[in-house]
This record gives sequence, C-alpha cells and structure tokens, in this order.
Amino acid sequence: MYNSKNTDMAELPSTQSLFKATITAFSVAVILTISVVLPAEFGIDVTGIGRVIGLQEMGDIKVSLAEEAKQEDLAIQANNTSQSVIEIAADPEVVAMISNAVLDKSIELPLSSDTRTIVLKNGGAAELKVALKKGQSVNYTWTSSDKINFDNHGDSASVDYLRYSKGRNVAEDKGNIVAGFDGYHGWFWRNRSGKSVTIEIQFEGEYSEVKRVK
Repeated sequence: MYNSKNTDMAELPSTQSLFKATITAFSVAVILTISVVLPAEFGIDVTGIGRVIGLQEMGDIKVSLAEEAKQEDLAIQANNTSQSVIEIAADPEVVAMISNAVLDKSIELPLSSDTRTIVLKNGGAAELKVALKKGQSVNYTWTSSDKINFDNHGDSASVDYLRYSKGRNVAEDKGNIVAGFDGYHGWFWRNRSGKSVTIEIQFEGEYSEVKRVK
C-alpha cells in the first residue's frame, strides 16, 4: 500500500507572503509598461528612459508608419471611388468654368501669392493647404534641401481625401492643382532622409486662405 506524505502546513507560503509577491509582480508590470512598452510602442516617454535607450525613437517610427498606413488606406479608398473622381474631372461645369476663364479675357480672377519655409526634423511631417472653390487653381514650386516624400491632395467636410499626385525621394516638385470640389487642397511632406531638411515653397492662385496643418 502506498502512503502519501501529508503536506506540512508550515512549508506553504503565508497569506502575507503571497500578498507581497502579488504587489511586487504588479509593480514590476507597471514599471515595465511605463518605461518600456509606452515608449517602444506608442512613442510616449514619461520617464525619459525611452529616449536614453532608444525605445522612444522606435515608438515614434511605429506611430509614423501607422499614420502612413492610414494614409495609404485612405488612398486605396480614394482609388476605389475612382469613378467619382473621374466624374469630378469630367464635370462639364468645372470644364466650362476653366474654359470660360481662359477664353474670356474680360474675366480677371483675383490671384494671391505666398512663399513659405518649413523645417522638418528626420521622420517629421508637415502639411500646407489653401482654400479653393471648385474649379479654382493654384500653381506651385517647391524645393527641399534633401530628398523627401510628398503627397498632393485635397479634402473637405464632405470629401475625405482626393489625391492629385505623389512622389518618393525627390527634392523638388512643381505643377498646378485644380480643385475638384470646395475645400482645402495642398501639399503633405514626410522627411525620411535621416537628417533635418528645409522646404521652400512658392504658390500663386485663386485661394482665399492658407492653413498649416502640422
């Protein structure tokens, strides 16, 4: 017959010991969350440790990539509604408005012009927009001290996103944006060059307002 050994109650941890162990484990989890998880995953560095050991930069990159992924999703949605974009581009009212403005020299549209200088840290982004009515346009030229990514688009309360053009690793761009709807239209830049860059942009058109978003 097998006789099992009875557990000696004196060998079991006391309630006080278990409570201390639980508190210790909870405290360690909170410290790791604040000092490691928040800076590494979300770029939030409350203690300053994340910046010292490089975790905050990792978190900033993840947040930035998530933002770019969101922009890509919005772009895909815009492409999925390409039919409506085509309809905007081919809107007879817009075509007629532009044609009449060109052909009828008696119509002098008021023009505004501006020059802005924007400094972007490595990984940073900036967005500059002008308010245009449907059919109005703006001419622009910008240069950067190093190669960057850009996205020209428009949005409004009723249109989330409409891309006009985009580019990667370029140091300059110029062109013309014709508004497909009433709203804000302009330029978004992202600096992945590894160092700070300076962007200088000149623009001229029929806009009524200039807005720096970031």
